[in-house]
Formats: sequence, C-alpha cells, structure tokens
Amino acid sequence: MVSGDRTGGSGHKLLNKRFNLKMRKNFFMMRLLDLFIQWDWSTYLADYGQPTCKYLRVNPTTALVLLEKMRDTSRKNNVFAQFRKNERDKQKLIDTVAKQLRSLINSHHS
Repeated sequence: MVSGDRTGGSGHKLLNKRFNLKMRKNFFMMRLLDLFIQWDWSTYLADYGQPTCKYLRVNPTTALVLLEKMRDTSRKNNVFAQFRKNERDKQKLIDTVAKQLRSLINSHHS
C-alpha cells in the first residue's frame, strides 16, 4: 500500500524542523546513556573538545549533574554500602570521575 500523504507509509508525518530537532535530542540522549551504561569516561575525558569525539554533544556540566545525582541517590539508598568493598570502590570511582569532570569544566571556562 502506497501512502499519498507524505508519511512514507509509517503514518507519521515529517514536520519541517521538528524531525531534525527530535533526532538531535535522541542522539544526545543515546550518547549520554552510552556514556553512563558503558562507563566510557576515559574516552570521554581524553577526546573532549576534539571534532571527532564520540561524545561531542555531551556537555561536561550535564554529565557532572547526572553523576552527582546518581552518587547522592546511591548513598541515600544504601545505608550499609560502606561495609561492602565493591560499593566503596564504585563510590571512589564516581568521585574520581566527578573530580575530573569538575577540572575539565574549570579548564574549559578559563
């Protein structure tokens, strides 16, 4: 069946400029989620500011805010986490990444 109303057969009209903006937002969210799920901070910090950076659209300030919220939530939910070694190591890693992001933000604004 061929559609004649410019939907391409999917039933969703491509409205001018809205589609492009939605794609950019989705791309940003995908990259941000990739960064947190894959825990690819070494690549992000090493390649930040380069035009070929995989996480070009991920702002360090946004990443830092999300990382701090994740850290605070983890601390509130795990009262006894300080007694488990893997939880302590995870918190130390989060603190180290947050410190590196803060220095990246400060060096970028200077």
